[in-house]
Amino acid sequence: DARINIITTFPILKSSHDISSHGFLNTSMERFENRQMDFIRTLSLNMKHQCVEKIHLLVENLDVEMYLKSLETSLFKALDIDTMIRFHKLPGFPTYKDYAQYANEHLMFKNISIMNADISLGDGFNLIKEEYLVEHKVAYCLTRHSTTLANCTSDVNFCTMAYQGSHDAHVMFMDTAFDKWSLNFLNYPINLLGVENLFMYTITNRLKKHGLNPCSILKTHHNHCSRLRSGDTVNEKKRINRGKNATYSKLIGYSKKLF
Repeated sequence: DARINIITTFPILKSSHDISSHGFLNTSMERFENRQMDFIRTLSLNMKHQCVEKIHLLVENLDVEMYLKSLETSLFKALDIDTMIRFHKLPGFPTYKDYAQYANEHLMFKNISIMNADISLGDGFNLIKEEYLVEHKVAYCLTRHSTTLANCTSDVNFCTMAYQGSHDAHVMFMDTAFDKWSLNFLNYPINLLGVENLFMYTITNRLKKHGLNPCSILKTHHNHCSRLRSGDTVNEKKRINRGKNATYSKLIGYSKKLF
């Protein structure tokens, strides 16, 4: 079975700077704490997933490591953090260029999954064979499901609806590095609407991967129990896969096959 290295981030929403830099509007601190728990619970689920080799957190502040180890939680221990997580400091809010460049520099010839911080891997990933990713050059660009967490009312289950996109996880084998054009092109914040469509273009047209979306088999879950959203994630005026970028906007509809 394929073992996966997750590339994602982990925001800390503890100061007014953290909150404003992530595009959140004024609301109660309790809601920010609930959003923080979305990230903590998601991280825990991915750390325990049988198909995850390591989790690579690309963060704006290396205090994230101390923060996670200091949590009074039954979800994980400090030793689990040392075993499963690698931390990498970024100069600012993460972009898809940051994720691609990190994969180039640290994860060549590894299986990766580039994911949002509130997305956890679910069932089906044990069905992925190395040959699908390596020999068949498949990239799984997966539409998400709603959460499986108890006492959590998340959003709709997109994978069971007519195709609308919502690709929040991208799984592939890094046999080809992202080229200079792709790195320059992907210099967009990870939370802008349409950015995943541009990323899928680079995967299929520059890395020459065979993009598939078998989200009914490979399940990913959106753990957004807090219902708190930053302004950027819902701002259609900032959508970037249209206008000059419309040519580079990739859609990958549902599939019932793994290769």
